[in-house]
Amino acid sequence: SSKPTKRRASRACLSCRTRKVRCDVSERWPCGNCKWGDSECVVLNRRGARLPHVKPPATPVQDSGEPRGISIKTSDSPSCSSLFEPGIFGLPETRPSIQLQAFIAPLPARIQSDDAAYLLYKGALSLPDIDCQNALLRSYFDFTYPYMPVLDLGHFLQILDARDGKCGQISLFLFQAILFAGAAHVNMNYLRAAGFTTRKQALKELFQRARLLYDFNYESDRLVLVQGLLLMSLWYETTEEHRNTWHWIDVAVSQAFVAELHRDSVDGSRCSKDRKLRRRVWWSCFIRDQLTSLEMKRLPRIRDGEYNVSMLTDDDFEIQRTQDDYCPKPEPIWTQSRDEAKQKELGRLCTAKAVLCQCISAYLVFSHSIPSRKGHQISSHNSLPNLDGKNSSGFSFASVKGKLDIWHKSLSECCWLRPLPDEVRTVDAGIALNRMVLHIIYQSIMLAIERTIFMSPLTESLLDRETARVCMLEAAMQISDMANEAHEAGIYRFFSNSALIAIVAAAGVHLQRLKGNLEVEGQAAFEGFRQCAEVIQRLGDTYEPAKLARHVMDW
Repeated sequence: SSKPTKRRASRACLSCRTRKVRCDVSERWPCGNCKWGDSECVVLNRRGARLPHVKPPATPVQDSGEPRGISIKTSDSPSCSSLFEPGIFGLPETRPSIQLQAFIAPLPARIQSDDAAYLLYKGALSLPDIDCQNALLRSYFDFTYPYMPVLDLGHFLQILDARDGKCGQISLFLFQAILFAGAAHVNMNYLRAAGFTTRKQALKELFQRARLLYDFNYESDRLVLVQGLLLMSLWYETTEEHRNTWHWIDVAVSQAFVAELHRDSVDGSRCSKDRKLRRRVWWSCFIRDQLTSLEMKRLPRIRDGEYNVSMLTDDDFEIQRTQDDYCPKPEPIWTQSRDEAKQKELGRLCTAKAVLCQCISAYLVFSHSIPSRKGHQISSHNSLPNLDGKNSSGFSFASVKGKLDIWHKSLSECCWLRPLPDEVRTVDAGIALNRMVLHIIYQSIMLAIERTIFMSPLTESLLDRETARVCMLEAAMQISDMANEAHEAGIYRFFSNSALIAIVAAAGVHLQRLKGNLEVEGQAAFEGFRQCAEVIQRLGDTYEPAKLARHVMDW
């Protein structure tokens, strides 16, 4: 006798439908698969009535009638509210015409029904509650946007202000990437209220939402792709993961070239505002590429001669000129929204970092290039140049160090390193932090250059080697002193990954001093190492490289 065939289940939940397995939700709820898999059992009804077993969607945010400002309005929505309006669970099974909230761009038509169901099931179409969104956005604008100004800030804030779609809409992919970037420095209380137990869990979950949208080709606008990918490049989980920081920067730079961001638009085909945004996005790509090359010791993707975008100026940065009654009380999304002078300072700090990265472009290409070989001999084309001369490739350490010296001496007053005040107010923490990080990066560059000279067997002059050793130790001490000052002021927790890598490099130098390899007095080495170790220890919950450094070094 033939084996009887099972009839198809009359109803299936989203999870079973995505996995293409038999579902028994018509007999019990939750279904057996979701119960054993400890996942949410969501069912769509053909006729439009919401099943009683499904948790109702979040109540949409209502207009409170209060003056609208830059801040997002608050509501009593749950900690992980859906982006969908009421009635989503009554949509047809054939093509879930998902309606997103008004300020989010609609679901692209190219997303197939099963893909949309999967994105819904994995949480990629969900946002934290309004309070958590506010906190994440404030964190992003205070500590990430200043060194990566990739948004049309005025338009973005208007959209968040209205939230009704009348002022425009935001790409869900970009918005998820922004929330991920903000999670690195937001107060943990907001993350706990949203259901996350640790910062690492929150970062991973928010990153995966943005990554899923990217993997499903959710976004087609190349400029928006570059904006989101640059923010995704802040992710680093393990050394074994192939799609880490370098991967996302590589993709972002590739998309930037396709979008022709590397070309200055001088034909008048673009409006001034659009042209300024494209310039900021390009230089953000350049800064991330060069600094990541320095940190990960890999060749930069962007080389001299591959772009013709002129350096940033004050005019390229959006200055928000708001009326006194525009910003909502008590706390706006962007803490600098009322202070034009501080906005200009942040723009000049970003420009200074771009110029600094431009100064070391040739050094990065030279130091991370693979030497060409003829038999077993390294050719002179890639040999280490004399300190005051050039090798056949045209590279000179003296030239790079000269550019860095000119950069340091020509800094505008707002970029000068200065002692932190005893109490750094939240509104000023972003400026103080970015100023300090700029100088930490500068010292880390000096440390890397001097270490290259000191460690190279081709440095034959004892005077050159001794000079490099002294300069390397001085740079390490400068970094550890700034790290200690930030630790005492309480702003160390807002350090970027670039600052962390610089502190790890300085700690490595101090560790060599403690071991006697650099022949210096031990007490200063111990103090410098302690200062770096304290910051690295405390940043372990935010950055995976901090944990790796703790395992590698002899604490």
